[in-house]
Amino acid sequence: PPSLPPSPVFHLLSSPGKYYDTKHLVPHRDASGKLSNVNFSLEEIHIEAPAKLAELAKSVGVSHFLHVSALGADKDSPVRWLATKGQGEEALKSVFPRATIVRPGRLFGPEDRLLNWFAQNAASFGVIPLFNGGNALLQPTYASDVVDAMVKIIEDPEDYEGKTFELAGEHNFTWRELMDFTFDITYQKPRVVDLPLAVGEMAAFGLSQLPNPLLTIDDAKLMSTDVILEPSSSAMTFQDLHIKPTPLEKVAFNYLYRYRTDGGHFPYAEGYH
Repeated sequence: PPSLPPSPVFHLLSSPGKYYDTKHLVPHRDASGKLSNVNFSLEEIHIEAPAKLAELAKSVGVSHFLHVSALGADKDSPVRWLATKGQGEEALKSVFPRATIVRPGRLFGPEDRLLNWFAQNAASFGVIPLFNGGNALLQPTYASDVVDAMVKIIEDPEDYEGKTFELAGEHNFTWRELMDFTFDITYQKPRVVDLPLAVGEMAAFGLSQLPNPLLTIDDAKLMSTDVILEPSSSAMTFQDLHIKPTPLEKVAFNYLYRYRTDGGHFPYAEGYH
């Protein structure tokens, strides 16, 4: 902003992120004059927004920039969500090369779109889709651990300028294992439908037209793609910040018990197992 001093010393946190294009039910005319119900696309949010923030930060002399991307971000990924995340990192770095990038794994926590996704769909529809056997791997990451990591980076920004962090939980899970884990807690017994990815993409295309889609084509692709820490990666991790990742089973019961139909948490004061 114009009111800032010529060379301010502060940090800017950039955390754009959506799993889908945000939409309106009623179409409107976009910048090109074409009818569209898309409000903001993944390209606008993941690529254009961080680049614009970086330009503004640079113009007013911001000293440190922290950007939240995603584990698996890769401009060449077949998953559009991951591809735009990777392209966004490049766009940001071209303007602000010293930016610090944080790539969290798939987040879990009270309002997550991971374990809650299983439980909510089971409660609402009684059907859960899995793709290609549900055997793709992911490393769920506790949201609060990522916040702790960012706080440490902000407290000593000079130590982490230009660095990339890949922040993932200690354990790999398949999507099927996460589903079983969720229903072991909630006692839900939905019908599980195992679909080939191609069929899942067709179903997801229809659902993705909703303003708040329950399933998108990228969801189906992500559930068929391993997104885990790669041994060959040179990125820093939780270990470099002296943070021990919180296990999934330590906190999941605290917010999944509400999906139980037998009295919630009251009969189970000791928690999950």
